[in-house]
Amino acid sequence: MKTIAILLFISLSLFDTLHSQCSDAGVCSIGSPHSVREHSVGIRYIYGFGGAENGLTFNTVQVEASLPIWGDIRALIAAPWTNVAGPLGSANGLGDITLILSSPVWSNDAIELSFHLGGKLATGAVNEGNLAQAYQPGLGTNDLLFGAAVKHGTMRHGVGYQFSRQRSANNFTRLERGDDLLLRVGYFTHIEMAAVSLELLGIQRIHESTILRQSIVGGEEFVRLADSDQLQINLLGSATYLLTEDLRLAAEAALPFLQRDINVDGLKRVFSAAIGLTVQF
Repeated sequence: MKTIAILLFISLSLFDTLHSQCSDAGVCSIGSPHSVREHSVGIRYIYGFGGAENGLTFNTVQVEASLPIWGDIRALIAAPWTNVAGPLGSANGLGDITLILSSPVWSNDAIELSFHLGGKLATGAVNEGNLAQAYQPGLGTNDLLFGAAVKHGTMRHGVGYQFSRQRSANNFTRLERGDDLLLRVGYFTHIEMAAVSLELLGIQRIHESTILRQSIVGGEEFVRLADSDQLQINLLGSATYLLTEDLRLAAEAALPFLQRDINVDGLKRVFSAAIGLTVQF
């Protein structure tokens, strides 16, 4: 059934800049309604709630940029500063920086195809406040991100993949996450001075995660977390208003249709929302 689900979702979607609303490990950084030729800098505030079972709340201020590199190739970068709080305490600091190179490879009047390649860098702390991995601003791994996207009219389709085969240095879990496959489909339209969108995102964890067995003395043993490779499906809505020709005010909110039960990595959200300003040039 997992193979069937993956094959079905590959036919769906992806885009071109920086979203943080899909409670993922970084692969949702591949995604945006904007043109691949747009250059901009911006800042966003992002709020997330992990659910009643762990009571975690997430507050992030994220600096984002889409900058020209060479020809039609641009660099997409996101640098978050995150505070995570819950019943056991709180931790805050610089999170993991995401960097992606994006380029259109073919287009005509109706369709545009683009490719994306980059990574999520382990710049965030994983033992802040001597707390478990779910509380940490960083995931502790350097991951490869890649994907492709196609735009036609008001629709966007594509697929992205996050390759993660390292283990976090967190003292409690030493978490090794499974890879993530992202598939998304979205509809975009304009209403006077505003652009609105509605997207469906599917994230399939390809294999189960493993953590340190705490009862082992004098050595290390890692155990698999049953059902930690579950599929999650999120609905993401956004609206962008043109304050001036170059200045945009954007708001987003996301809710899960299907969410993971296992939250040892702290990535699960039962609700998230964001608001930010972007300057185009």
